[in-house]
Amino acid sequence: MLKSTCVKNKTRRRPEYRSGRPTLTREAIGRAVLDLVADSGPAALNMRALAARLGVTARALYNYVDDRDDAVRCAAMLVQAELHLPPLDPPRWRDSVRELCGALRAWYARFPNSLRLIDAGVQASAHPHMLANNEQIFAFYRAIGISPAKAGLAWAVTITTIAGHSEIDAWYGRLPDTEAEEWAPTPRGQLDAHPELDLAHTFAVHAAGPDLGREAVYESTVDMLILWLDALRNS
Repeated sequence: MLKSTCVKNKTRRRPEYRSGRPTLTREAIGRAVLDLVADSGPAALNMRALAARLGVTARALYNYVDDRDDAVRCAAMLVQAELHLPPLDPPRWRDSVRELCGALRAWYARFPNSLRLIDAGVQASAHPHMLANNEQIFAFYRAIGISPAKAGLAWAVTITTIAGHSEIDAWYGRLPDTEAEEWAPTPRGQLDAHPELDLAHTFAVHAAGPDLGREAVYESTVDMLILWLDALRNS
């Protein structure tokens, strides 16, 4: 049987269920990989567990993927295909960088466990859509004055900065609602519990009431990235 690709077919799409059972496609397998990794971690990912997740036999999976690594590649290709960049306008490059970061943040929010695929130890191929995205990004960075030698670094730092912040987003998501928007570096009670320590600067920062809410941290992260890109333009 020929294997279908992980790219969505816009003209013809198999039904997700047939006779009450899920219809297998490489896309469905990729989504199941993401769900399984989210629930149990990369170490739990194997063909038997994946088949159980999909409600089919492991033997049925082999009609669509070669093995566990191929299933992980399906998940990676699925994630890559869903990154949609905003228009990038060199004359208003700072605003464009903010919009780009927003698109990356939304992408990671949609696939919050995509970073954990790295732990699966599989080298995934680049989706054509991701290659086109890279080309658009490199053209933008070059248009704002970043040299070809540093454009790759600029894109790598941009994407890893927002990837790192996606972990902060996830951390905030685990906080109680009363703490999610206002968070101090160290709760006051923990500071008071150690009178033997000289924590004058920590107390001063705590007393100043720094805004460390989720959005404040994100905006400051993007501000820092823009300042670094500006320095890269002038180097």
